[in-house]
Order: sequence, then C-alpha cells, then structure tokens
Amino acid sequence: MSESLIPILVASLACLACAVTDIRRFRVPNAITLSLLVSGLIYQATVEGWPGLARGVGGAAFGFACLIVPYLLGGMGAGDVKLLAGLGAWLGLSMTSDVLIAAALFGGVYALILAAMTGSVRRTLADLKSLIDRGARAAEVPVQRVVEQPGHRRRLVPFAAMVALGLFATIARLP
Repeated sequence: MSESLIPILVASLACLACAVTDIRRFRVPNAITLSLLVSGLIYQATVEGWPGLARGVGGAAFGFACLIVPYLLGGMGAGDVKLLAGLGAWLGLSMTSDVLIAAALFGGVYALILAAMTGSVRRTLADLKSLIDRGARAAEVPVQRVVEQPGHRRRLVPFAAMVALGLFATIARLP
C-alpha cells in the first residue's frame, strides 16, 4: 500500500467509526479521537522525520484551534474538536482545512433541512443568535461560566458525521 494512502485510509476508518457513534448517541469516543491524534503524530514522525512531525503538529493544532471556540460557546461537543485535531495529525493543515470547510457546508445544509422539516426555523435562528451573542460577550465572561450555562449543550447536528462527509468530499477531489 502506498504511504500516501495510509493517512487517508486511517482517517476514513476513524471518521466512519466516529460518525456512527455520533449519529447513534451524539458522542464521539475519546478512544478513537485520542488514538487518532497520537498515532498520526507517530506516523508522521516515523515516515517523514522532523518535517513530518511538524506537519502533523501543525495540522492537529489547526484542527483544534478552529473548533475550540465553537465548543466553548456550546456549539459542539469536545469529541468533534478532538476528531478534527486527530485528522489534522494524519492529514496536515491543508487537507484538514479542506475537510473543515466541506464539513461546515454539509453541517449547515443538514441543520437547515432539519429545521425546515421540524418546523423549528425560528428556534434555530434564535439559537444561532444566542450563540453569536455569547461569542460577542466571551471576552467579558470567564470561559468557566460560558461552558456551564444550563441547557446550552443541546445539539442538532452530529458534526462527526459532517466531518466524515467533508473528508470523503475532499478525497473525491484529489487527483
């Protein structure tokens, strides 16, 4: 098997497993996400040496940094953050960026369809406004208080499934 296919295969299998558990239970297992992160860094260091390790760390840091604020504001679960960090370790910054953009688009379309089907467009827009307002106040409010607000962890979108779709859309565009 080509060395360039290994990261894509590992990332795909991990995303599928996380997507299934996220759809079924709205949970993304630490056993998968943290193993993905550590194994990705080890793989990059082993195959490409220090430059590979730097690529993996950069991708993991990017994945983590992109989703940590939405997590702190109550827009997603911690497993989603760890999943994207783990993917970043395997795929590097550039491909992780493509996966995130595609996942966000899939997630947005899914949320709109779900809101329309359940007749909750107004509530969804109100939730979005609340999330934006919390973001605007985040500099003034200690993170501890933002995270502990009751009821703001309600989730509508199994984002790990959207990440899997984003990964497969990104893979489909590869030469």
